[in-house]
Amino acid sequence: MSSQPEPSPQHAATPEEERADPVAYQLLVPLMLIALLNGMHSPFTALLVKMAGGWYPPFLPPLPELVFYLAQIFTATLTLIVAGIPAALYERLMGTKRTTYVSMGIWLLGAAVLSLPAIGVVRQLL
Repeated sequence: MSSQPEPSPQHAATPEEERADPVAYQLLVPLMLIALLNGMHSPFTALLVKMAGGWYPPFLPPLPELVFYLAQIFTATLTLIVAGIPAALYERLMGTKRTTYVSMGIWLLGAAVLSLPAIGVVRQLL
């Protein structure tokens, strides 16, 4: 047996280092508002309502209001998830251990881009 020295463990991040930058949280409310706007007015929501037979759980009553509400929530959640992918890639490539103002800005910008069709619908309503 050869006795090779064990590699030293990498520096483990403390809870303080893992916490997001407090300034980054300022963009959280606009991010949620954009996602909700997209959920309420996106053409994708109407498509989900039409395809409810494929995703709507059979144990829930088939009320049109409930189908429409769940489609809106699904669209808003999907907006947050898909818009967060570029921000997560940025954090990974930069090697940051915490959420920064820049990564939250990327997330907000991604949500805004995904919401462009919904903004067109809102403009037509006004």
